Amino acid sequence: MFEAVSGDLTSAAALGEPPAHMRTYVRMAPRPYRPVVELEAALARGELDFAAALAAELSSERRRPIDLGLALRFLPLLAAQRSGDYDAWALRWLERWIRETSGATIERAAEVAASLADLPSEPHTALASIERPARPGGAGQGEA
Repeated sequence: MFEAVSGDLTSAAALGEPPAHMRTYVRMAPRPYRPVVELEAALARGELDFAAALAAELSSERRRPIDLGLALRFLPLLAAQRSGDYDAWALRWLERWIRETSGATIERAAEVAASLADLPSEPHTALASIERPARPGGAGQGEA
């Protein structure tokens, strides 16, 4: 069935000939299911409804809400696809941010709220402002 390969494979390649019998192994098993990866991919594709379903499944499975940073990624999609729902979702996100962020101040919360208000019209700038860490000692302190 298979004949023995004689000679050097590199010399066959040098002559422009394909190597004699070469076997390759390709793993055909499906990749493991990782719901967070699937959720991130759905958000990246802009599939809001699918992402919301995955987030609900993930929250139920883990018995806790999805990560705050991941939840933030829903807001630009909501602003673009379901603007009527944006305010309610943004307010819930802000409430979680206040509750879950250690060292949150009223000044930083006001900055984050202002960025959330700007997010529908300036998503990249607003997200960058929200995601930046608070300055030590509170924003604005130590400035002249």
